[in-house]
Amino acid sequence: MPKTAKSSIKFSRHPKSVWEAQNPTLPAGAIGFEVSSDGSAVYGKVGDGKTAYSGLPYLSCPNSSDTIVITCSWFYIEEVNDE
Repeated sequence: MPKTAKSSIKFSRHPKSVWEAQNPTLPAGAIGFEVSSDGSAVYGKVGDGKTAYSGLPYLSCPNSSDTIVITCSWFYIEEVNDE
């Protein structure tokens, strides 16, 4: 039986002004969220480990104007024994 655990994942989330001032290089696969000044919109970028934040493209849905929603309600960790 898999073990279940409650957990949370934290992403970097800042206004555009902070991202522009710091312009960090996000690790490969790390997601950075840019929050609009009034909090009405959130934009995301995924790091490649080489490109500074300002040079990364925003996440988008090809052929769609839909918003990307990332939802994770639960997950489980399975212990693997390689003996």
